[in-house]
Amino acid sequence: MQIMTILVIIAAIIWLYILTVLKRANIHGLFYWIGSIGFFLLITYFFHDPISKSLSYLVTKIVEIVGQFTNSFVAKPNSHLIFVRSKADLVMLNINYECSGVLELLVFVSLLIFYPIYSVSEKFFRLIEGVVWITLANILRILLVAFSARNFGINSLFLSHSIISRILFYILIIILYYNVFTKQQIIRGWRDR
Repeated sequence: MQIMTILVIIAAIIWLYILTVLKRANIHGLFYWIGSIGFFLLITYFFHDPISKSLSYLVTKIVEIVGQFTNSFVAKPNSHLIFVRSKADLVMLNINYECSGVLELLVFVSLLIFYPIYSVSEKFFRLIEGVVWITLANILRILLVAFSARNFGINSLFLSHSIISRILFYILIIILYYNVFTKQQIIRGWRDR
């Protein structure tokens, strides 16, 4: 076993102990934040790579279906690549961990797990809603970049990838967060759990 894994397991045990102390002391806000941040760090350490690869495959597969339907580009899900031919260029897009949406997904899951307003069954359904929403938002972002490269060439990549598609993606994420967290807290108030 690697030394880093042993240190992470020790940190996880300390984290769980701190959570039990905060729960017994009824310090709900600190319990939420320490719980969410600790859970995020743990799932990122242990599951980042497999989730990232699965999401990259899924995103590329769905983009492949759209590319075949529109006859606009070719995607290779096993290698996480999208090939886009414009009038003057051949552009290759690589769906890596940044483009998979894994970090945004793990943050959402971590915040939701410790959110005290929902019951366990409500958290389960909100989790499914969030995973689907974030994945679809990411697919829209990738499609925007692919269609931009196809119609405007390689020179459009910086604007479409780094600015426009990110703005679209984060607007959709803000809508999700508002509906799942802010709106429900306004409607229900903060429960002591």
